[in-house]
Amino acid sequence: MKKQYVIFVFLGMLLIAGCASTSITSFLYPSFSTKSFHRILIVSPFADLESRTKAESVFVERLAKFSVEGIPSIRIFMPTRTYTTEELLKLLSENKVEGVLLVTLTDAYTTQAYVPASSSTYGQATLTDVPP
Repeated sequence: MKKQYVIFVFLGMLLIAGCASTSITSFLYPSFSTKSFHRILIVSPFADLESRTKAESVFVERLAKFSVEGIPSIRIFMPTRTYTTEELLKLLSENKVEGVLLVTLTDAYTTQAYVPASSSTYGQATLTDVPP
């Protein structure tokens, strides 16, 4: 049952990742209220492998400070293939994954500011006939 719950949460998070907003809502599942997680799979489904690797690495480093082993998903799941539910369950079990943390980017933006052009005038003056 525990394996099915983990994979259900994992697949559910992947399905709703595109619909996520910037606000965070949480719910404490009663049977997990006293559970401590020690091995968490970090999933950041970015198309750019460099961004994915960097994002997952940051979470792995931060979790280590709390004695939690973060496992980057790129280490378990090859980005070039698709997995069946059975394959996902097997990989999660083999790697003793206790939980999944899904990291997504919901919005990105840049700002622009207009700085009007300015001009400066430089000159030089020479005095030639200065009375004593």
